[in-house]
Amino acid sequence: MARYLVTGGGGFIGSNLAEALCRRGESVAVLDDFSTGNRANLAHLDGQIELIEGSVTDMETCRTAVRGAEFVLHQAQCRRCPGAWPSRCGRMKSTLPAR
Repeated sequence: MARYLVTGGGGFIGSNLAEALCRRGESVAVLDDFSTGNRANLAHLDGQIELIEGSVTDMETCRTAVRGAEFVLHQAQCRRCPGAWPSRCGRMKSTLPAR
C-alpha cells in the first residue's frame, strides 16, 4: 500500500482521485484550504482519509503533509486565478518541498 497526498482534494478532481485511491486500498491524505473546494466532496470518505486543512502556500503545512508520502497528486489551484495554470498566475507560490 502506497501513501498518496492529494493537494486540492476538496475539489471535484481531487476528491475523485482520493476516492479512487481509497477504493484501491491506498493510504490517502488530502490537503486543502477549502477556498474553492468543498468539504461535502469528501464527506463520504470520512474515516478513510487523513484530512489536512491548510494551504499549499504554507511551508510548514506542506512539510507536515508530505511526510511519509510516496506520491503527491497536485490538484490545488490559486484561488485568485480560477482556471489559470499556476505558472501563468504569478500570484501563487509553489512551496511543496522536493525530495
